[in-house]
Amino acid sequence: ALANGADSQEAARHETAEFPATVTGRIIGSRGAAIAEVRAQSGARISVEKGIEVCTVHIAGTDEQVQKARSLLTALAEDTGGGGGGARRYPPRDEETIAVPMS
Repeated sequence: ALANGADSQEAARHETAEFPATVTGRIIGSRGAAIAEVRAQSGARISVEKGIEVCTVHIAGTDEQVQKARSLLTALAEDTGGGGGGARRYPPRDEETIAVPMS
């Protein structure tokens, strides 16, 4: 058996999670800090596809890694994770009603 053959065997699970495009910034974080943290904490391989309406996140790893990554991503998307990056650029939803015309 190969020394790191465990990787190819264990990384059997691949999942796709979809989030509204509006939370893409929260999922990726400042300079990719949030997504790097999710990768580090879960051990899963994660890639983010920014769409116009949907942010698609591909997660690969063991069942445990994928589950952990998914719950961390959900917490980021819902912004219930507490600590986070400190600076909250996103006001609570009910305050997000001000539309500023660009002209």
